[in-house]
Amino acid sequence: MNDINNAISRLKELPYLDIPYSSRGWGHTLHSLCSYQSKLKPGIAYFLSELFADKEDLIFEPFSGIGTIPFELAQQGIRTVSLDINPIAYTTTLAKLKKQNRSIIFKQIIELNNFIKNNTLREGEEDYADEYIKRFYHKDTLKEILLAIRFFKNKTDEYAFLKACLLHVLHGNRPYALSRTSHNVIPYAPRGDFIYKPLIKSLTEKVERMFNEPLTNEFQEGEVFLGNILNFSYPVKFDKIITSPPFVNSTRFLYNNRIRLWFNGFSYKEQMKQSDEYLEKHGINIFNDVIKKFSDLLKTKGYCIMHLGVVKNLDMGLAISKIGETYGFKTLDIIYEDVSKNEKFGIRDQGATHKHQFLIMQKIKK
Repeated sequence: MNDINNAISRLKELPYLDIPYSSRGWGHTLHSLCSYQSKLKPGIAYFLSELFADKEDLIFEPFSGIGTIPFELAQQGIRTVSLDINPIAYTTTLAKLKKQNRSIIFKQIIELNNFIKNNTLREGEEDYADEYIKRFYHKDTLKEILLAIRFFKNKTDEYAFLKACLLHVLHGNRPYALSRTSHNVIPYAPRGDFIYKPLIKSLTEKVERMFNEPLTNEFQEGEVFLGNILNFSYPVKFDKIITSPPFVNSTRFLYNNRIRLWFNGFSYKEQMKQSDEYLEKHGINIFNDVIKKFSDLLKTKGYCIMHLGVVKNLDMGLAISKIGETYGFKTLDIIYEDVSKNEKFGIRDQGATHKHQFLIMQKIKK
């Protein structure tokens, strides 16, 4: 990292708004491994990595999402530890933070294909698909998906890449998606006829696309954990925390990922029971616990860089800055970007978040 003041000055220029970084599609192919609402733009992750990370750092991303920040760090040869509370994020981040062998992945596709061909649904398995799920799939496609759920149930993390690709194609309006016409990020009510689309064909096409671009020679594999930040521990202190936590009261994670959580074995009732565990369900006060945990995990003199938002009448950066003072942090700067006119995922932002911001803090006390 350059001098921290130089890094902050450069970030104030919002370099990720320049072409080509401004495009949601900029960057490595693996940034699109699995679609995800509120995914950080890869260009932002790139500049956070470029400006604030050193080669010798161990950097923690406690809200990894689908691994956008840790993947950019890994591409620059920097060690990372990633954490997220939901299995979709865990699977996708793990898939991106490990070097993948193309021939092994295609052997896994053959294994899945043979499993689907040689097995039939057991009693009660078809009932796992409720009426909401059944709206999306031709009955024969649905049978293949249900068999795939059984296939992945006892598989190890070695199958994370294949599973992430499958999670991506579960809904959407692109040729390789399985569902009737919907949306590849949010499963809006599907339209059109029930047309049989073979799972293996769509999955194979998706995997092929993900191997179009090699990793950098410097790529550094990272550690990935599934869990809640408030219960997380690690044997050594981190040099930096670089993260983009959920914005307060702004993202309906369960609604947007209902089908993918269902594939991971969580019925709708089970999803609702878990909803209180997600950070976005809570107000800003939950960050008292989060920032306290950050202070415990971070080295003294270490930095915390957070991508946040002004949500309705709440300036998250200012609020968390004040919380940080309680736990030994000094705020170095808060940088704002007006996003009130931005479009997200093809629909107009309804105004919940009208400014994004970067909060840069340093831990100055133990």
